[in-house]
Amino acid sequence: MGNVHVAALWRYPVKSMAGEPLTRAEITSSGHPRINYEATYPATAPWTTEGKAGLPIINMMKCTTPTSCEIVHSEINGVIAGPNADGGFPPSTYPLESVGKRNPTVPNRLEAFRDFASVFHDETSNGQAFPGFYVDDPVFKYVLAGVKDAFMINYGSGGIGCPGG
Repeated sequence: MGNVHVAALWRYPVKSMAGEPLTRAEITSSGHPRINYEATYPATAPWTTEGKAGLPIINMMKCTTPTSCEIVHSEINGVIAGPNADGGFPPSTYPLESVGKRNPTVPNRLEAFRDFASVFHDETSNGQAFPGFYVDDPVFKYVLAGVKDAFMINYGSGGIGCPGG
């Protein structure tokens, strides 16, 4: 890898989406940032006023010993990284790879990856904005059933099938 000039580093937390400047980052030999899962918020403002001082920034658990941990964050998305220096997993992690074969998956499952989850809900209750489309129409009542006004993704609702919305 040649010389690279980095003008600034920023972190964008999923929940707040407010950018936070980073003062430094370690880079692996392959040019990827090394993620410090054990980093904690500093004991200075604004983190002290938000009650975050000393809490892990990324790690979901705060451990006082290797066997005594408390869950302090929850998130349905995550970075899945293995114990190797580059965040990858050793071949012994999976049966095929442990005998020199490879599962034909994309991306390579021995590499670290980002996991995204979407939670769909269909048991909320409300009145439809346009009941004629959802109740009376013999075709649309089936076509739009999955996207009615009670349709929810990740705990937010909105009728994506609603013709007026």
